[in-house]
Amino acid sequence: MTEKSEIWKKYGIHICLAGLFAAAFLLRVYRIGSLPDVLQIDEAGIGCNAWNLANYGVDRYLNRFPIYPQNYNGGQSPLYTYCLVLLLKLFPAARLTPGLVRLPALFSSMLVVICGAKLLCMLFGRGRTMLAGTAFLTFCPYFIMSGRFALDCNLMLGCGMLAITLLIRYIQKPTWPALLLCGLGFALTLYSYALSYLILPVFLASLALYMIYTKKISVGRTFVWACEIAVLSAPLILFVVCLLAGLPGFRFLGINILPIAAERMDDLGQTSFWPNVFDCIRITLTNGTYMLDAVDKYYTMYVLSIPFIAIGFVWASADFLRSLKSRHFTCSAVFVLYALAIVVVIGLAGSGYVYRANAIFVCYLYFCLVGIRETLGFLNRYRRMFAAAVCLGYAFWTVVFLRYYFTIYSVADTYTYPNSLYFCPEQEALAETVTFSEEQNVYIDSFFDEYYYFYYPVSPWYKEEVQNAGKPEGERKFCMNVDYNTPVEADSVYMVRKENREFIGKLQSTGLPYETEEFVYYYVFTVPGENDPGRG
Repeated sequence: MTEKSEIWKKYGIHICLAGLFAAAFLLRVYRIGSLPDVLQIDEAGIGCNAWNLANYGVDRYLNRFPIYPQNYNGGQSPLYTYCLVLLLKLFPAARLTPGLVRLPALFSSMLVVICGAKLLCMLFGRGRTMLAGTAFLTFCPYFIMSGRFALDCNLMLGCGMLAITLLIRYIQKPTWPALLLCGLGFALTLYSYALSYLILPVFLASLALYMIYTKKISVGRTFVWACEIAVLSAPLILFVVCLLAGLPGFRFLGINILPIAAERMDDLGQTSFWPNVFDCIRITLTNGTYMLDAVDKYYTMYVLSIPFIAIGFVWASADFLRSLKSRHFTCSAVFVLYALAIVVVIGLAGSGYVYRANAIFVCYLYFCLVGIRETLGFLNRYRRMFAAAVCLGYAFWTVVFLRYYFTIYSVADTYTYPNSLYFCPEQEALAETVTFSEEQNVYIDSFFDEYYYFYYPVSPWYKEEVQNAGKPEGERKFCMNVDYNTPVEADSVYMVRKENREFIGKLQSTGLPYETEEFVYYYVFTVPGENDPGRG
């Protein structure tokens, strides 16, 4: 018995961490190809761009190795796309599937858990607080859900966690290698999401001033640190300059610097600052309207976390202010300044979606743990009873959420027509239309052709050739939108969302014969040609 106790004392923390890491991986990889049960338009766009870049060296708009791949309504941050390109290069026989496209999100989510555990170990020591924080990263809704769908900006959370971990490592062991690794982490974060172009300069400038003020870093090291980040992010700096100055595109070290999505800069500073700030705090603590990364009732980190995050933020802010008076560095400053930088930028740029401010969850984790710690310290006499109640509360919400997410949760059942068109038509219905595509006109109930070319990729020049040549004899006509103006004609196939009663009514009123294949969310109507009585 004594020997077992000694083994547990020596390896117990490692065993618990290994169990949490395994649980985190299973919760993110299980049914990743089918849950969420839709393919969101940005996922389809990333997949099409990555496939074209991996096979032809251009995105789907024929831009050769762009620093900011073009998307249907602007652009996409490069890190996610090029991670997927790497996967397709490593596995050239792999087909584009939702599961494959979501793998970089899964890797980033696991990076959050592993780096988060290391960060907590450095901040709180190897003990219960570290394990509790790792459990938060493993089981809280946002950390699970953001790792299960392919949104380019979701990598900002993983890269940000890595960068903050390397920063704390440098603060505790201020060596040159640690400083350079920290710079590398922040440079990588800049490639994860465009909002980081504003968040990180604000954060790093304020943090550098604070560290110089508290004598935690010298001016010389700060200069080297800034130069390293600037050099590593030079393509992005040139991209931003190109946007702001209205310069034409150019090549830099084999990369195309193109002024893509310039119109997205127009709203910066034009929206209401304080309403944006309050909305950012509200939706990141609860949930927004976008149910792929947070849902009602369960919120981002469960309702129990909200008061602890508030308490932790007040304590950390007070700790930061005290450090300014004493000129003694505190790690609380890192999280307070990072959170403020995120909130200020969102205030200027606007949000509306949790994923735009996802980097703030690094700070929320710290505030929540500090809030729980300070609450337990204040209670003193009832400490164990309160701690037990908190643990039971989180355990209850975790079980209820996991049951809901893996057995009930559905995006496809929630978004109705026409908003459902922002999500992929089910692949089975799409496959049914492909069997006709060389012979008949094909109309698919969706705004975007990225969905079709995700599952059935072609050369990026093919679409351009077809558009320029019109419809050659014997070749299909392809339309990605079905509405009341869509012609109902012989020798055609219509893949129509079931809620699209307007077009279905028009089809029925024509009197033309047609066959119907029913799928979960779609009908596939086949109108035979004049000399074709039907297709069996």
